[in-house]
Amino acid sequence: MFILKRLASLLKKKPVKTILFTVLLIVVLAVGAQNVEMATGNDTLVSSESDVYQDNLALEKEFGGESIIVMYESDDQKSLLAINNLEHMEGLEQQLALNENIYSMISPVMLINQMSEKQAGKYQEGLSEIITGLDEMSGKLHEIGDNLISKTESSSQSPQDGTENLYGEKIRQFGIAINKTTSDMTTDQPQLQQQITQLKDYSQELIQLSEQVKQNESKTSALQTTNTEQGTQEQQQVELKELSTGLKEMGNQLESISLNMNNMQKYSDTLSPGLPKNQKTLDYMIYDDDGQLLDMFNELVMDDRYMMMSIKFKGEVSDVDKSEVVESINSYLDQHSLTTTQTFVSGKPVLDGEIESSMKDSMKKMMMLALIVMIIVLMISFKTRWRVLPLGIVLIAIVGTIGIMGWVSIPITMVSMAVFPILIGLGIDYAIQFQSRYTEEMEEGEDQYEAE
Repeated sequence: MFILKRLASLLKKKPVKTILFTVLLIVVLAVGAQNVEMATGNDTLVSSESDVYQDNLALEKEFGGESIIVMYESDDQKSLLAINNLEHMEGLEQQLALNENIYSMISPVMLINQMSEKQAGKYQEGLSEIITGLDEMSGKLHEIGDNLISKTESSSQSPQDGTENLYGEKIRQFGIAINKTTSDMTTDQPQLQQQITQLKDYSQELIQLSEQVKQNESKTSALQTTNTEQGTQEQQQVELKELSTGLKEMGNQLESISLNMNNMQKYSDTLSPGLPKNQKTLDYMIYDDDGQLLDMFNELVMDDRYMMMSIKFKGEVSDVDKSEVVESINSYLDQHSLTTTQTFVSGKPVLDGEIESSMKDSMKKMMMLALIVMIIVLMISFKTRWRVLPLGIVLIAIVGTIGIMGWVSIPITMVSMAVFPILIGLGIDYAIQFQSRYTEEMEEGEDQYEAE
């Protein structure tokens, strides 16, 4: 009662200033109402000081928080795992990669990139082994050739060592190994494909060289066994010189091949992981020899019709930041629509965003219906000149409540929403009673004034 008396006295003494201050206060509260936020997080249902909430928070910091799921749906597995669908998913990953609130992303594209990275590593390792082998063979052939030349020039005796242990069969096996290695290499990058083709040509050349070495080995062995009985010593020396010269030429060719392959390895900047551009290459990577999808994709490709991409947030990401990521995903899907594949977004952050949107729509509908009903009731049952005035007072009270929540950063939650129906119900009752009593007092005052 004391406060009400003080307000009445203030209104009586300084009515203009009091009204101006009240209007200014309403404007300030209205500005604060624009800052109020909707919230559906765990802290709106569980105290942030509780052990359960703190344990969950620590878990999210270590292993990430909630996830958004982007689903791709198609008629069958082949059309689902098409190049254009995976490129579409890769574009979404690249768009989200710069967002600092993203903890991790898991998708078929990620697995394919990892496979591509491993293949690139094996490719580099295979090149290193081939280059080392070529260098060793080149040096060995040069050594044998020089040895034969020195023997034929220094004496007339038949060479008894060096020729029987040539590497004809080993060169052939090495050429076959290179051919097999390159056959397992698949790519759709032009520069890399050219390098692989060169490797295949080199393997065939090595196999041909091995045949020449074998022939020279047989010829040398025949020279050693026949000695001077089937030919002159001079003829043997001529043939041995030809053999040594041929071996050295083979060594030079192997050295040239090794140099070219070394340059291929040094400047092969196309060996970075990435999606293939050819569907055949992609199928080779993701299917086994029986045409079955590799087991590593089982968690991301379901029922041969659905392909999943999981986007996990970091811990303690606000609802506003989550909503921005969801909007970014939806915007990307709208701008880059697919003709044969359907896409949709799900997950708790998406559901929370829909709940917030539904809460806003529900509040708007509730307020509009409440206003309409109260106007009808007041017009019918309240017999005064200012029948709708209590409704204005209630609206000011609601704006003031929301404004205070906005200024002190109290979000509107599913729990706090229950306050507004109570506020409207109690507010309209007290406003009607206040106006009714005020009207009665005014009428009694007019009657006394007329009596006097």
